[in-house]
Amino acid sequence: MKKLIVLCWIVFFVVTASVWATTVSVVAVKGKVYKKSAANNKWSTCVVGDSLHAKDIIRTSSSAMVKIKQANGTVIVVPENVLIKIDSLCKKNNDPRLLGLMSSIMKSSYSKTYMQSQTTAVAGVRGDEKGEVDVSQLQWMADEETSPAEVYQKAAIDFEQGSFNLAIGKLIGLKKEIDNKTQLYQDCVYLLGNAYFEQAEFDEAKKAYSQAVITGSNKRLADESKYKIALASYNNGDASEVSISLLNDYLKAMPKGSFREEAYTLQYLIYLSNDDAKKAKKVLRNKNTEFPNSDTQ
Repeated sequence: MKKLIVLCWIVFFVVTASVWATTVSVVAVKGKVYKKSAANNKWSTCVVGDSLHAKDIIRTSSSAMVKIKQANGTVIVVPENVLIKIDSLCKKNNDPRLLGLMSSIMKSSYSKTYMQSQTTAVAGVRGDEKGEVDVSQLQWMADEETSPAEVYQKAAIDFEQGSFNLAIGKLIGLKKEIDNKTQLYQDCVYLLGNAYFEQAEFDEAKKAYSQAVITGSNKRLADESKYKIALASYNNGDASEVSISLLNDYLKAMPKGSFREEAYTLQYLIYLSNDDAKKAKKVLRNKNTEFPNSDTQ
């Protein structure tokens, strides 16, 4: 019985030590670095002081870098454009030549998946004066790692199929990765606003639409997003004054907007619901002047 207890403790110690050996701490971060927790399978921003565990994944963006420290004091510098599991990184794949290879492959093939065969990886360093790099332990992670445009298209498909939570997850991750001055960013936050709207998460929808108004060059998306900020406010049950103010902002900012008639109608309904017949009639006159063929007379 004592032998059995001792054996159990030995097994426990070995397993525990193995887990501890692949737990690292983040000691320096430059640029955009993300981690994917094995515990909840979600991406989040990686910051100094974070503890990373065996099955967690770390990802560095372009021009980014992260330093992680193992329990034995070894510091590993992970360069830009690298995606790898912590347990793989902490075994024998911390060779800087290998990490550099990962970076160059991922940077040059971002429009494809990040999956690269071990044969291709070895061939990439064959003939190196320092010899071949052993990549047998390298864990190339291909799950959900495609080009930004492909991620957006997948999110759009999720949205069309009514899988709004899936779309939101993809779009949040995509938003972190792309330049907020690009058209893709505006497309991303606009669709994110729509997904939140469909989920009745109106506060989050307003935030996303607000970003769509000030980014990108698509005036149609900016127009619709500005109107939907007010619509989301109304559906959220915000104070009438807030929704009215947002609708006025839209009407002033978008003199040729595609949703002016809808904005007038919503203002009219809000005033009616507040028993403010005088203001309701004024809005109705403005609407009928601008849209003489309107159904609301």
